[in-house]
Parts: sequence; structure tokens; C-alpha cells
Amino acid sequence: MSITRIQIDPDGDTLVILGVKQDLLCLTPRNHASRNTFQCSKKHLTFASRRAAKLFSTNFKEASREADGLYHWNFGGIFDAEAFELVLKIIHGKTRGIPQDVELDLLAGIASIVDDL
Repeated sequence: MSITRIQIDPDGDTLVILGVKQDLLCLTPRNHASRNTFQCSKKHLTFASRRAAKLFSTNFKEASREADGLYHWNFGGIFDAEAFELVLKIIHGKTRGIPQDVELDLLAGIASIVDDL
């Protein structure tokens, strides 16, 4: 299993774990990461998301630090990794690399993430 780690916030205290969404129409295996991790700020996540605020303020497993000193929030493989990275960058105010125009499928992926959070 290969893991790609993306630093949204280098000083972040939360590791958001996203499994790679499998494309059912693709017949040949892709040589991509099987899991993406995003280092983020819990403070930014809880300000932007009611779900994150509830999750981190209760006794859920995600509300306690792991052995590496970070909080771990696992999303499985339900979202598109590119759309997820864009949403996290926007939440953290890192809008410089955000594209002005996106394809319809990427926009749909962004909308599903925003709806879930």
C-alpha cells in the first residue's frame, strides 16, 4: 500500500486519511497511491465543518491523539482525492493554487464533499 502525504498546513495537528476512490469502469490497474493523507489544522476544520466540530468535541476515537501525536480522521475511499484536496485548501485559506474553472465531474466531487462536511 502506497501512501501519499500532502501538507495543507505544515503545523497541522490532524491527519485526514482518504482512501483512493476506485473507478469501476477502469479495467487496467492504476499506479496511484492507495491512500492519501492530508496534514491539516483541527481548528480550521472545526470552524468550517459542524461535523468536525461534533466529532472532535466528543469521545469518538478521532477525538484523541494517536501515537504519532496527531488526530486521525478517516474517510475511507468515498471521495475524489483532487476534489478533497481543493476543499481542504479552501478551508485553510490556501486559495492561490485553486483553479478558476473546473470540469463538471470535479465540481460534482467538490459539491459532495461540501455537502458531507
